[in-house]
Amino acid sequence: MKRPRKFLAFILVLLLINTLFFLAWYTLDLQDAVKGIVEREAGNALNGKFQIGGFHISDQQVYATKISFRAQDGSLNFDVNSARVRFNLLRFIFSGFKIRNILNQTEIYQADLRFAYTKTPELPRPKKKFELPDLTPWFNDLRITDSKVRADVNLPLKLTEIGDLELAESLSGVNLRVVNSTGKSKLNLSANTHSKGILSANAVLEKGRLVSGHAELSNYTPLKVSHPQIQDASTEMNLVLDASQTVKGSRLKLEGKAILWDTRALLLSQYPVRIPYLSVSSDGDKLVADISQSSVGSSSIAGNIALSGLQRGLNIEPSNLAMQLDLGMLGPEFSGLVDVTLDASGSPKEPVANLILASPLLSFSGQTVTDVALEGNYADEEFAFILQSAVWQNTSVRLAGAFDTKYRKLLATLETEPVSNAFSELKLRSDLELEVTLYEKL
Repeated sequence: MKRPRKFLAFILVLLLINTLFFLAWYTLDLQDAVKGIVEREAGNALNGKFQIGGFHISDQQVYATKISFRAQDGSLNFDVNSARVRFNLLRFIFSGFKIRNILNQTEIYQADLRFAYTKTPELPRPKKKFELPDLTPWFNDLRITDSKVRADVNLPLKLTEIGDLELAESLSGVNLRVVNSTGKSKLNLSANTHSKGILSANAVLEKGRLVSGHAELSNYTPLKVSHPQIQDASTEMNLVLDASQTVKGSRLKLEGKAILWDTRALLLSQYPVRIPYLSVSSDGDKLVADISQSSVGSSSIAGNIALSGLQRGLNIEPSNLAMQLDLGMLGPEFSGLVDVTLDASGSPKEPVANLILASPLLSFSGQTVTDVALEGNYADEEFAFILQSAVWQNTSVRLAGAFDTKYRKLLATLETEPVSNAFSELKLRSDLELEVTLYEKL
């Protein structure tokens, strides 16, 4: 009978402590004192002003309402309608005071998070690279429901001149649940974008390692993309992304595909950009991009680009671009359309490329060249070319040769002959062999 008596005495002691605690809590106004401590410590930790409207605690839960935070530098602001933390004090004591055994269930309702980031040169780089945290020691079940997130990001970006790239996005109906069990954290997220796009994601973490992660974004249109030299940017995008890690802290293995429709912008205040379709996919090692017939100002481009060795040694897989370039975009002294076809492969340091260029008419500062046809290929640091035809001032020009890029040496043959023998026309006939070496410095 000694053990039951000891157990009964233990229970009576706990009840007495519990009774004395709540008498002191409500009669001595300890509730407001604890609330003040929470506000002060949270504000100091987050470097801002943290406030709680209502604060209530019982023997099984803490319930707070009208929570708000304002960072001193304005980078982070949030409001939470209500938050509830359920705990089990006895389980916490008998488990050896493990935090996760006191924070049994945490519920956050109608949070409104606003984040602003501006990159400045003065910000030091982090000394330690970011690693995913281990969530298992902190709680058993976390739920965030019916919440909002707004992010504003400013990044310096130089095109022809320096300017800030401004990005903004907002999410509503954010629901996040994190469940910790058997040493793993399971996350599920759903949200809506401002344009009625849908975001969904799930992940499994094990002691800070991303075991698996999957995210889908559909019918997405950015809220804001702006730069002094990029106006009226818009697009619609679908995205699927998978990620995982072999060990904690290792490089993420990413696989995904993004499809963009009807991408538009005004570049440099004078060149309308339109990309009807753009697809980019990657398996973590290889990247493939396909672009439909698109326009930049009065020029156009279409083709595909494939790269491999993204995480080892970059290599260009067989790629092709077809372009029509309007030289008038370079300035008023230029005019003419040039059709260009470019095929490339190999490493960036030792590429292999084939070029075909044709134009019915080119003009520069009043000088006109017609019927231009050029073919060339680059390999082993040498560009071999043949200008099959070009007509200038009643003179047909043919030029063939090779330029050694390593030694900056040109070997070529030049042939010219008159197109018309009319008396009033310039007549030039020649057959020359050229050898030119360019100095590294003049």
